[in-house]
Amino acid sequence: MKARPLVVLGAACLGLALFYFSLERQAPVAGSGREKLFPLDQGEISGIEIREGTVISLVRKGRTWWVAGRPDFPADQDEVARLVGALVHIPVVKTIDGPKDEFGLRSPAMEIVLSTARGKRRLFLGSDSPTSTFCYAFLEGRKDVLLLPAATRALFRKSLFSLMDRHLVRIDPRGVTQVRIVKRGSILALLRDRKGAWRLVDEYGMKLGRERVNGFFRDLGAIEALSFPGDGPVPENPDVRIEMTSKQGGLWLKMWKEGQKAYALSSCQQGRAEISPAFLHTVPSGPDDLLDRSIVEIPAGMVGKIALGSRGERVFLRKSGVWFDGKRKVVRGELLYDVVRGLNAAEYEDEYLLVPGDAGAGAFLRIYADPGSDPFDITLYSQYYVAVGKKVFRINEGAMKGLKESLDTLVEANR
Repeated sequence: MKARPLVVLGAACLGLALFYFSLERQAPVAGSGREKLFPLDQGEISGIEIREGTVISLVRKGRTWWVAGRPDFPADQDEVARLVGALVHIPVVKTIDGPKDEFGLRSPAMEIVLSTARGKRRLFLGSDSPTSTFCYAFLEGRKDVLLLPAATRALFRKSLFSLMDRHLVRIDPRGVTQVRIVKRGSILALLRDRKGAWRLVDEYGMKLGRERVNGFFRDLGAIEALSFPGDGPVPENPDVRIEMTSKQGGLWLKMWKEGQKAYALSSCQQGRAEISPAFLHTVPSGPDDLLDRSIVEIPAGMVGKIALGSRGERVFLRKSGVWFDGKRKVVRGELLYDVVRGLNAAEYEDEYLLVPGDAGAGAFLRIYADPGSDPFDITLYSQYYVAVGKKVFRINEGAMKGLKESLDTLVEANR
């Protein structure tokens, strides 16, 4: 006799499960999967509030999203853009007539509020469907229960940290005019001249490598917070201090180590951040880390003739934007430009007054660019030696290999 109530209870649970399962399989009262939950354009949304235990609030100011707080904190623009782009495409799979209490909507686990110029839209998410394929929802202003993809819940299940902009440096390098780096007492000052080239601020004004300076800016832009531990001590003389002046204003960044951890404080963020200690090593320690070590600077767009061999055995000419060889055969221009780009990108490791004795025989090429200037005479030797005019350099193995492969490809393609 005691087993009978259990059988009845089991049958009731099974019947209830079958009822909910049938809701997923049967045709809806209204809606066909084409209806959008939020028929809005992305630009109409000015605020998003997510309530699931805690409250996360996002607000758009102009074109920029912020995490609302005291004070407001810059949001990860890409992450918020993905969220907004996804939410305006959430489909209503089905609509169901029935009491909301039966679908976990008496005390919804999650509430989402969208703000627009036309007012607020409130969405409540209840329980998942028996198959966990969908979730039940209620949109304020409607009487029916909505069946939405289960991914809807995951879309809004965001942590505050995941929505915060974790970059500590936000500046357009193209607008930067001055940089001052203080690293463990050593001071490095950089200045962009009128032609856009970077130079050291010292008595010599030595030119800095464009790619090296660009790499420095890329490293700065890559610095991200691992966490925001809140207020804490900031050393008076941090391991690294960087100050930048740009057309948009100034920026500063401090970085230091405490034991095995590293921290940073930036004028772009509120409060200190924990960062990877590796970032401290990417900051230049002295002029040698940034000096221009290019072996030649050929204006690729102005190149009109390239001759291979000491006697000009192979000649390539450009006429009306088309490259030809000496037999008037059309040549693939990108093969010639690969050679020029390889030369421009090569950096020397050592410089010599004379060609070393172990250099061996060389491959000669002459590049004509500006008609009013002398051509560039280049000789590629073995042992990674390159002569540019009367200057002799030693470049790294990878750069020399790339140059010789570009030349071989050019010759093979035009036999």
